[in-house]
Amino acid sequence: MRYKDTPIIGKYVEVEYHQFKQSWFFKFLWNFFTFVFIPFLLPFILVSRISDFVFKACSEFLSLFPSIFGIILRYAFYKFTLSSCGKNVFIDFGTVFYYPKISIGSNVTFGIGNIVQHCDFGDNVLISDGCRFIGGIKKHNFDRTDIPIAYQGGKIKRIKIGSDTWIGSNAIIMESVGEGCVIGAGSVVTKEVEPYSICAGNPATVVGKRK
Repeated sequence: MRYKDTPIIGKYVEVEYHQFKQSWFFKFLWNFFTFVFIPFLLPFILVSRISDFVFKACSEFLSLFPSIFGIILRYAFYKFTLSSCGKNVFIDFGTVFYYPKISIGSNVTFGIGNIVQHCDFGDNVLISDGCRFIGGIKKHNFDRTDIPIAYQGGKIKRIKIGSDTWIGSNAIIMESVGEGCVIGAGSVVTKEVEPYSICAGNPATVVGKRK
């Protein structure tokens, strides 16, 4: 990110984002350190295949490495463990994937401290900090009162985030989001979102359309 002017209170300034427009030197460093990290990552890649529990433990551990080296380290790990992981995927500090059966397209950024469960992501997706991707709104059954909710089981489903979508900070996503959408910060998505919708609120409602 690069500011054209110094930000001041109450005034917007133009910002340029360069995460997908890297210089040749950055690409060289990215590829070099990806290669260097492979021997270190190999034990994690192998043991992560034992079970979802072990995979999540590896994901939690690798989420703690800071800065660009942590981003490269995580990319290399997920490139070999997820169902698919495209090019230019930036996964920031504290972001944890629960399951290996997750697919990520190309040109995708995950901010700090995201939690990802059963979810697939398209291309050119921007995810801010602190978001939660949860498989549906029926994770826990609570119909019965004679036994605790913890013993009643539940239901989960796979959701999808469409291409060219921006998810604002601290959003909770429980249903699929169509391509070209904008989900406002702090929104709670409990119903499927049609393509090119702008949503905000709890529960999230459509407040506009991009086209």
